[in-house]
Amino acid sequence: LHVAVIMPPLPSGKQRPALQWALENVNAGGGVAGRSLVLDEVPLDPRAEPTSQRALAERVAADDTYVAAIGLGNSETLAALADSFVQHKKPVVSFNSTAADILRAYGGKGFIWRTRESDIGQTELMVRYAAAQGAKRLALVVSSGISGQTFFSWFGFFAHDLGFAEDSIHIDVV
Repeated sequence: LHVAVIMPPLPSGKQRPALQWALENVNAGGGVAGRSLVLDEVPLDPRAEPTSQRALAERVAADDTYVAAIGLGNSETLAALADSFVQHKKPVVSFNSTAADILRAYGGKGFIWRTRESDIGQTELMVRYAAAQGAKRLALVVSSGISGQTFFSWFGFFAHDLGFAEDSIHIDVV
């Protein structure tokens, strides 16, 4: 069973230790339904034009050689490329995407899987930690992209919920 590893290329001779470890463990345990798992590197240039990235995603999603894909970069890249995989009913496992918008857009469709907690949970954890440390004022500097949107949307809510006064919360979007 071939899985496409869609990530930036590694320097010659380098390997992805975590993926190699997972591959070895799955195959040592009998594979998947008795079939060996094979990881095929499919280089994704994070600086490539969006149309080039979408063409790569469409090619992999449509290729029956692959039963699934791993990677696709951060939340922005996943958001731009996920539709091809959903249309072709091919699962994608992302371990870099944390934006809540991905969960809203693809939750329940069954093809976009994430291994990291959403930014909602991370935002709550940050605010709870600040409160536990006795902070009186909170500030957040966040990007305007999809990855920053969740922090922007939830930071004030959690701060207010934990008793921080409105005038003690400051958010800058850059």
